[in-house]
Amino acid sequence: MLELKRILWNRRSFLLFGLLLLLHGVFFFFQCNEAKSNTLTGEALEEYIDGYADYVNSVHENVAVMRENPLFNNEESFVYRNLIKTGDDYAGLTGITPVIGENRGIVTLLNFNLTSFVLLLVGIYIVLCFMAERQKGLYLLIRCTYKGRMQLSLQRIGILGVGILTAALLLFGSTLLMSMRLFPGCDMGRPIQSVPEFGSVTGHYSIGGFLLLFFLKKAIGCLLTCLLLYFCMSIFRSSLCIIIFFLLFAGEYGLYTLIIPTGKWSAFKYLNLYTYVFCGTEYAHYYNLNVFGHPLNIAAGADVLAFIGTAVMILFCLIRYAVQYPKSEYKSLWFVEKIRTFVSRHKPSYPLFLWELKKVLFSQKALFIFVILFYLAFSASTEANYLDFRSRYITHWYEELAGKIDEEKVTEIRDKKTELEIKIEKLEISIQRLEENLIRNIMTGKGTDYISGLISERRELMEEYKKELKGISVVFEQAEAGLEFYLKTGIAPELIDPTAYELLLYNDKRTILRNYLYTLLTVVLMLSGIMAFEKASNMEMLLNSLYKGRKQTLFGKILIMLGICTICTLSIHLIQYIQIGKVFEYAHLNEPAQSIPCARFFPVLLTIRQYLVLIYSVRVLISAVVGGTVMFLSSKLSRIATIAIGVFLLIIPMGLVALRF
Repeated sequence: MLELKRILWNRRSFLLFGLLLLLHGVFFFFQCNEAKSNTLTGEALEEYIDGYADYVNSVHENVAVMRENPLFNNEESFVYRNLIKTGDDYAGLTGITPVIGENRGIVTLLNFNLTSFVLLLVGIYIVLCFMAERQKGLYLLIRCTYKGRMQLSLQRIGILGVGILTAALLLFGSTLLMSMRLFPGCDMGRPIQSVPEFGSVTGHYSIGGFLLLFFLKKAIGCLLTCLLLYFCMSIFRSSLCIIIFFLLFAGEYGLYTLIIPTGKWSAFKYLNLYTYVFCGTEYAHYYNLNVFGHPLNIAAGADVLAFIGTAVMILFCLIRYAVQYPKSEYKSLWFVEKIRTFVSRHKPSYPLFLWELKKVLFSQKALFIFVILFYLAFSASTEANYLDFRSRYITHWYEELAGKIDEEKVTEIRDKKTELEIKIEKLEISIQRLEENLIRNIMTGKGTDYISGLISERRELMEEYKKELKGISVVFEQAEAGLEFYLKTGIAPELIDPTAYELLLYNDKRTILRNYLYTLLTVVLMLSGIMAFEKASNMEMLLNSLYKGRKQTLFGKILIMLGICTICTLSIHLIQYIQIGKVFEYAHLNEPAQSIPCARFFPVLLTIRQYLVLIYSVRVLISAVVGGTVMFLSSKLSRIATIAIGVFLLIIPMGLVALRF
């Protein structure tokens, strides 16, 4: 109980978990973005629901045909066994009837990788708390008693499991409630096959039941990963162990991204620690692995290995911590120490600026923090693609009527609009007369096919004209607003399609604000120790006693701060620019910025390219102000206090204000 209170039941842990839960909720709110597509909706979803039975039947037919083929009917071969298993698995789907409903919140929830990362971070925090006795020199004293080995080890494994399960319940429960609120109308009792991404799941699960299993598997995966870290902590020092742990996950991520799903090495893609912890819809695809000639579903195989791996790691941790007696030295670090000694003798001396940069990036783990947060920002931005809601009846008018907006241009557009209105009016009169003739012919017994054909053709033509009229009306409204601006200021904007620029600068507020939050969070975490590092090392007074320590070192740290703010801001914000550019073409970068409606009243005459440079420069400036504030706090407080104050004073208020969007 005392160990539980020391690690979890205290104000520091409550503050950390509460902060993570709040940031997690804010970022999930931004992830629920209606401007992006993450699953089928509307007519596409209806087509999927209507064609699901045909899809299942087609699988049965393909299996039956292939079983009759002499190339595949060897009963001892993997191909034949795979056909039998596929037919048996899909036989269970015959009676399942998918139901149409709201799926966007469910898919967003399942693909939201930040939940897995925060859950893993909670587990790593708990494991690092287990190592506090080493920092205080009590490791040998505690391990010399039986209760300090067996009983304490059992308690810690239990605390780790309870902590991860509790965090999983809070994280997944909060996001589930938010997804239901942001995307209402999701019936949890529907079959999981109602979600197109899970149409190949062969089990009989409701959406609610599948989510419960999904959350449990995530918790088991994080528990296995943290037990592996806990075991490694008994062999290596904490700093080296964190590096090994990071390299292990980086290698697993490389296997996940580089191996194609249907390749001969696909087992390493799916039976993969990274895939299991951060999986969203990966295991929903029906695929059987060849295990000694017998087919094994990738999801089942991953579950079996995760549960067996967890049991094995618990046993290893107990053997290492509870059975094996403590040793005063790390025998395994002898080779590492030899390499470190050799490198320290032969490495060149760094200039003062590079030495400060090395301290920030490596000693304070700023590079590690940047890689993690950039990955989270990148995965959150690229999880779903932008949707092009534009109508061709609007875009073709922008292309045809492009040019400077003046009275002549507005008159031209008005004339074309009036011409369409006259055509529609004439067609309505013509259709009315034809309908009267049709009734007259019916009454007199004459033929009606010719007149009916004319009516149908003119109605189709009229509908086409109406769509054209609707499109040109949108363009005309923008032209009128541009003309009004031209008459007031004398600046003639261009008539362009502003969709891409307004999406980048104004319409997609959630992505913009989420990028701000990721940027500020990265800056706070990377710079929190830039001044506090010397204080924690008891080197502050010595540093201030030297001229270079007071002037040149401070100047170098300011340059490092500015460089970090610039790189973080541009690398995170430009993800959105590149992603929008893949859907919409930036074809008018040399036109006046006032051509964009949301930037129309910008007081300085700039091109769109210059305006975007200015916007991103302002964002860099905001990050630099935040970085300077964090640097000042770091000079007065400890690193932990700087992070806490920086997050509360700079990030959380912005997140709470942004919730209204």
